[in-house]
Amino acid sequence: MDMPETRYARSGDVSIACQVVGDGPFDMVFVPSSVSHVELQWEVAGRAALLRGLADHGRLLVFDKRGTGLSDRVAGVPMLEERSDDIRAVMDAAGSQRAALFGLSEGVPIGVVFAATYPERVSALVLYGGMARARWAPDYLFGDTEREDRKGSEEDLEDFVRPGGLEAMARSGCPSADEEQARAIARMIRYGASPGSFEALGQLRDRLRRPRPGGAEGRPRRMAAVLRRLPLGRWLAVFGVADALHHHLQQGPGGLRVLHGEGAEDPRDEQQAAQLGFGGDLC
Repeated sequence: MDMPETRYARSGDVSIACQVVGDGPFDMVFVPSSVSHVELQWEVAGRAALLRGLADHGRLLVFDKRGTGLSDRVAGVPMLEERSDDIRAVMDAAGSQRAALFGLSEGVPIGVVFAATYPERVSALVLYGGMARARWAPDYLFGDTEREDRKGSEEDLEDFVRPGGLEAMARSGCPSADEEQARAIARMIRYGASPGSFEALGQLRDRLRRPRPGGAEGRPRRMAAVLRRLPLGRWLAVFGVADALHHHLQQGPGGLRVLHGEGAEDPRDEQQAAQLGFGGDLC
């Protein structure tokens, strides 16, 4: 499969780089992790295999979130709701009325917010590598302390700018990657963000780690109703959409989990869930 053509969708004043892959019976949107690059990701063997596998089942939409990859850089730190609107823009540009969302890592909370905001446009949610929150709390012992968080962010930025640092980061995040793939991942991250934008993304992650009330009225209830169907998903429901980042759902029974959009009645949803039900290293 050749690399698909890169197109642009408009989300407000921001241009979002996107691609359309395949032409199957239903639509899917791949919501990437922190840094992506819609063209260079095809040089990462594991990521390319994942995307081609998804495109074998349906029409796949991939994109770079605002501030990353080939999408417009933005000033400041974009809100989670703004980032979730990138999904709407990409779906509208592709003429997609309803799709299954695959959220990877940081893409988990973005996909969850979109599904809670537009439940009628989401047929299924696939959440991989997300978490309820990252900060430790008396009733949430999985998280890091504020000091550990800050130290980790500083080390990540150091890795970004030092020679060989991104390759080391790639090997740490993707243990199955060989040297060629580690270099390809590092190249994707290096071209997908600058040191400044990478630091801003770290600020966004830090904001997501702090508990805060949910968004628009009614959204938290809809989101909780969906998430409580998922083993370990009660943590996502309890701590809210804003903190739905990096709780390793793949550690639960069966690995990858599929969630149906609330109120979904399309009989094809079960087929979509079955077709999307795979696990493994997504690097």
